[in-house]
Amino acid sequence: MQLRNAVPSPSFQAVLDIAQHAGRGMTVARFETIRFPTGTVQVWELTPHAPASAHDAAAALVVAVFLKGRGINGWKPMPAGFEAAVAHYRRRAVQENHRRAKPVATRAEHPAVAA
Repeated sequence: MQLRNAVPSPSFQAVLDIAQHAGRGMTVARFETIRFPTGTVQVWELTPHAPASAHDAAAALVVAVFLKGRGINGWKPMPAGFEAAVAHYRRRAVQENHRRAKPVATRAEHPAVAA
């Protein structure tokens, strides 16, 4: 594939990298969006475009795509299946939201001051 523009946007480059990693004939079969306080993660499952009889389920590929604002900030292949990857990022989102929801101790409540 030849690009007309010399420098693609970072998001377009990320999609190209994912497509190159996945290989020819792969399409996004399903995705799940998980929101974090600092951004969003989408878990994508890519499967062969050909009918299922020609490929086995092991041919599926799962990637995590990290979004910031309106663009792709990065991505990484996931070693686990789609459901496991979604569960992983849902747990992380709950932990992060819980961590950020804890109030900051005031000086009088801080254990070092009370002692």
